[in-house]
Amino acid sequence: MVKKGLQVRGGNNKLTQTEKLILEMLSEEYLTVKQITIRRRCTTQSIYKIIKQLRKKGAISRNFKRVAKTEGTMQPQPHKIRLHGQQWHIKILHKDTRHKNNIGKNIELDGNTVLLHTSAISIYSNVSFFGKTVETATLRSMRYWNRLFKRLESLINLILIKPKSHNITLVKAHYAEVDNEMAKEHEIKGIKFHARTTNDGKCWLEIDNSFNFHELETTHPKTSMDDMQKVVRQVNDWRDTDPPTNSELKDIITMIAQENKETAAGVNNIVKIIQILIPKEEVKGEVEIGKADYIG
Repeated sequence: MVKKGLQVRGGNNKLTQTEKLILEMLSEEYLTVKQITIRRRCTTQSIYKIIKQLRKKGAISRNFKRVAKTEGTMQPQPHKIRLHGQQWHIKILHKDTRHKNNIGKNIELDGNTVLLHTSAISIYSNVSFFGKTVETATLRSMRYWNRLFKRLESLINLILIKPKSHNITLVKAHYAEVDNEMAKEHEIKGIKFHARTTNDGKCWLEIDNSFNFHELETTHPKTSMDDMQKVVRQVNDWRDTDPPTNSELKDIITMIAQENKETAAGVNNIVKIIQILIPKEEVKGEVEIGKADYIG
């Protein structure tokens, strides 16, 4: 059986198995050329030769970054889901004496803000992930963060990732339906809209026009993913029939808020929902696996 090579965007060149392996070491594991030579027991000259071929085929840039369409973007399409505003808390599994000099410092990685604490780090995302469904946007997010966590681990010389450690927690995530009709109507009329839960008083649904996206957005730190799935189902029902009146809209918002109260009590963390709700899904010809087992 002949294995097909990796198609490189922007050309017809395909990568060999060795080139794909070196590409993965450079862009996924963030190894240096010296580390690759040690692992492969070869010369630096041979590795640089392969790197030259990868650049020639357009697979990596001058600074060894993979050249491909990113999972995070700011190019929405009508009636798509945008996942953004994510915040991560990561407990440090191992640190050396050098870490004490970094405590309290902030660094920027791929546009995201990373705060270094004594025993943990916090990440504030500045990346958006789009998908036709809530699940697809979430899967693309997990794929992106799995790579970034490995890159961060190498950058700050800490051990953050360990199978089944559950030391990485998603603290917050916002889901929004882009180009939402209700959001457009509210902007025209100059109406502000926020809905809060009855159990903890936190905002769980709002209308936002950031970046001129006209979004209906779920924002509750524990249930935003589940809430957006319910909202999308309801909004799609509206599109199949007539738009609801103001009184009908109020009744619908009240109903979803009551459901939110019930689900919030049984949901400790949004990423626990991910494990249940996200099946393997094919995106752009690749099988997505959902979140990694080190995410708690």
